[in-house]
Amino acid sequence: MRKHTSPITKQKIVDMYTTKNPDGTWTGCDTIADRLGLIPQTVRNILIAKGVTMRNATESHSGGKRCKPIKNVPPEGQEPPLCKCDCGNRVEWNQRKNRWNVYTKGHYRNNFAYKNYKWLRHEYEALHRTADDIGKQFGVNRTTIYKQLHKFGIPVRSQSESLKLSGNVRGKKNPAWKGGVAEWGYSYDWKSIAREVRMRDKYTCQSCKSTKKRWGNDLHVHHINQDKTDNSLSNLVSLCAQCHHEVHSGKRNL
Repeated sequence: MRKHTSPITKQKIVDMYTTKNPDGTWTGCDTIADRLGLIPQTVRNILIAKGVTMRNATESHSGGKRCKPIKNVPPEGQEPPLCKCDCGNRVEWNQRKNRWNVYTKGHYRNNFAYKNYKWLRHEYEALHRTADDIGKQFGVNRTTIYKQLHKFGIPVRSQSESLKLSGNVRGKKNPAWKGGVAEWGYSYDWKSIAREVRMRDKYTCQSCKSTKKRWGNDLHVHHINQDKTDNSLSNLVSLCAQCHHEVHSGKRNL
């Protein structure tokens, strides 16, 4: 059953909320509800119905609400250090972290060259520098550089392209190097070449003309002259697994 609040109680709620205490503090809705045996939301509803403007947090504090003492204060007599970006300005005290800020507001790594579009594009595209290399120059990680590349709309290289540029996949620098003896006989960049051939052929078998949206491992790339080292596009053709097997067994001709 809904509890009825008498007009006298309603007026008392309004008086308690709008009148300052002798010590200069305000009485909040939670305190009023506790004293009168009501719930805080009922007190708020009554105040709103009576046309009383509710105090916000700032007004409550400025009106004398008791707060916890501030413990994190700057060392007495210590001068604020200079901003790390060498702008010559003094930094502010960070009360939450209980220390001086490293930069003034808006100066965080403000003058770093990687935030310049022309410089970053030249270093990344023309000089073929990696995000790791650029990041180490400024003491940031590669994720920061990638974010800046995306922000400027500069295309990010794939992992295979990065490895090729750095030379880390060739010869003895390849982690899978086994003394110059390749078990499968294909070139180091065969996967990217095969992908290019499949895209050229629109993921369609060039023998039986079957096509799928998702081939999985069933669409192969065949060397027409049987020479795995000859990766010219004119020597490569897309074949489904069945046609590829029949070509090698002599049952089908291209």
